[in-house]
Formats: sequence, structure tokens, C-alpha cells
Amino acid sequence: MSEIEELNFYNAGVENFWNNDLENALNNFNKVIKLNSSFGNAYSYRGFCKHLLNDTKGAFDDINKSQEINMNNSFNYFFMGIIYIDSNLDTAKNLFSAVIDADPNFNIEKGGNAYIMRGKVKMYQQDLKGSIDDLNKGIEINPNIAEVYVDRGLIKEGLKDLQGSIDDFTKAIEMEPNLAKKCPDIFPDIYINRGISKGILKDLKGAIDDFSKAIEIDPNIAPVYSHRGMAKAMSKDIQGAIDDFSKAIEIDPNDSDSQKNRSEAVCILKEQYEQNKSFQVKTCPELYITLKDAYSYSNRGLGKLMSFEYIGAMDDFSKAIEIDSNYASAYYLRGSAKYGLCDYQGALDDCNKAIDINPKHYISYQKRGESRQKLGDKIGSNEDIKIGKEIESKHKNALDKKEITFDYTKVVATYKKD
Repeated sequence: MSEIEELNFYNAGVENFWNNDLENALNNFNKVIKLNSSFGNAYSYRGFCKHLLNDTKGAFDDINKSQEINMNNSFNYFFMGIIYIDSNLDTAKNLFSAVIDADPNFNIEKGGNAYIMRGKVKMYQQDLKGSIDDLNKGIEINPNIAEVYVDRGLIKEGLKDLQGSIDDFTKAIEMEPNLAKKCPDIFPDIYINRGISKGILKDLKGAIDDFSKAIEIDPNIAPVYSHRGMAKAMSKDIQGAIDDFSKAIEIDPNDSDSQKNRSEAVCILKEQYEQNKSFQVKTCPELYITLKDAYSYSNRGLGKLMSFEYIGAMDDFSKAIEIDSNYASAYYLRGSAKYGLCDYQGALDDCNKAIDINPKHYISYQKRGESRQKLGDKIGSNEDIKIGKEIESKHKNALDKKEITFDYTKVVATYKKD
């Protein structure tokens, strides 16, 4: 009866251990050892539990005890190898090699095997060829651990086997749908690295999808936005690229590559606009307006702004300002177009001009506040947004709202027909 009982406690402890329930695992291994003080593997597992619970002395005492019971216990060399990965890679590699020499087919279903662990050590040592050889052998023995495919995918990427890396990352994701929760520190990297490989192989849609998934998991990694911005730029989605480069810069203001790429994308957008101005000369009376004064130019610009045609919108607002230099709303709207192109200082300057003309132009305070936020002036931003709300609540007629809303939908409808 005691043999069955100790085996039940041992199996429960092993299950607890690989499910990261270390306290219950420790409790079960204690019960095994109490029933049978010669159960070597129970000491091995208990020692590794203690290591993970930062009881270094207890860990070595237990593993030494297991060695006394059986000097050739592969579990001890395997667990000691894992312990030494953090401090001495050569020692760890030698310990895994000792396991392989003693028992080439040694395998712990959920914990892998010595080939897998030695392959990981070789990866850390930049021995990519040796690493992939070991991982291939380890996967032959135990093909059921998703994290191993992640490691092999990274190595294949380093060896320029891009399709192989994509296949391995995909395999890991398919095998373990909950890998994001299980490995939150590395999971976004799976999508990032797979996206990079897809991008190099010109699968731009696949790359964008992977970068978007990585952003969904962790929206605060600046390089992912930069990678996605490059993929969008290559896909001719220039405005989308600008937005992504801007987000990368917002997260990391020192991201010089994204700053350079955004500037280049804005230049491309301007060139595209200059090459395709045909949409600006429409005069269909039922859908469009006649360009006769500042008001009509501003309205056409508003239609372009609503269609995200920021460059064309800026041209029209500038024309409106040229005709009427006291047109506060045209300055505000041009500032909004500049904001859309991530020219936050330009947006702030235009809002300043609108406020100079009409100190109660509350939407200009709000847009200036947004621009200051992007420029890192949080105090000024909060102050402007507060002022804008106060003016709006007390002076709802401080500006003619028709200046902002007049018939721009007709202009948008015109563009949609093109």
C-alpha cells in the first residue's frame, strides 16, 4: 500500500512541478521521502523545487542526497545543468552531455531532454549550427514542447533559413494557443520575429498581421510599430506608415530611425500629392462648391481633411488664409492637417495664430493641448484642454460652427467617386 501511496504522491508532485505549483510539489515530494527515504528521484525533484524557491543550500543538499542513492541518476545531471545555465554555460553543457552519454534517450515529457537543453546552451553561446543539431535531435525524442520550436525558429532566423523560422514559430503557436499567458516575456517576440522573416520574404500582409498581433499583446514596444511602419510603406500605405512611425517616436522619443523613416514617408506623401492633383479641379455643382472665396477654399480643405488628404487640405487652408488672414478657423483646420502629418510644432503654431485672432476659439485650445501632449509638454497640454472646455461651456457661440461643418460631406462624396 505504501508503494502505491508514495508513487501517487510522486506523480502528483511532478505534475505540480511542471505546472509551476512549487509549494504543492514540495509538499508532495516531502511526503514521498517520508514514506521512502531512498526514493532518489524525489530528492532530485525536491532539490530543483528548492532551487526555484531560492533555497540554494537545500537544493544542493537534496541533489547530493540523490547522488548518494544513485551516482548515475540522469535526473541530477539534468537538473544541475538547468541550475548552472544562469551562472556557467560550459558547466551546464558538460552536465547535459553527461546525461546524453549515460542515456541518449533520457526525456521528461513536460521538461524536455538533454539534447534540447544543450541546444539552448549552444544557442546562448552563439554556436548556432551546433544548437540546431541538438534541437533537431531533441525534437525527435520529444516533439511536444512548443517553446523548443520557438528556440529553433530563432536559430533558423539567425542562419537565414527564414521560411524554416516562420514554420517553427507557426508550429509553436498552433501547438500552444495559451503560450502568451505561459510565456508573456517572449510571446510578442514570436510574432515580431515571424513578421520580420515574412517581411524579408515579401509577405507584407503577413508581416503586418504579425506585427499587429504583437502590438495587441504588448502595445508599448516601439520597434514593433517601426517594423509595421516599414511594411506599410512597402505596401504603399504611406499614411499608415507615418502613423506607425509616429507611435514608435511617441513611445521612444530617441528613436532616430523612426524619425528618419517618418520624414521620408511624409516626403513621399507630398510627392504623391503633387503628382496627382487632378481631384482638386472638380467643379460639379451638385456635389461640389465653387472656389470663389476663403470660405469655399476652407470647406474644400475640410473635405480633404476628412478624407485624410492632409497635404491637399493644407494647400486649401493656406489659400483661404491668403484670401482672409483673419480667418481663425482656417488656421485651426490647417493646424489639424499638420497634426495629422505629425507636424506637432506646426499644428501648435497655427493654433496660436487662431487664438491670437479669436481668444475664445476653444477648439484651437483643445488642438493646441493635443499638440503639446505630443511634444512632451503635459502641463501645458492639460492647461490648454482645461481652458478650451471652460470657454466652450461659457461661450458656445464663440465661433461660427458652420465654418467647420459646411457641406464638407459633399466634397468627401466627390473623392469617394474617384
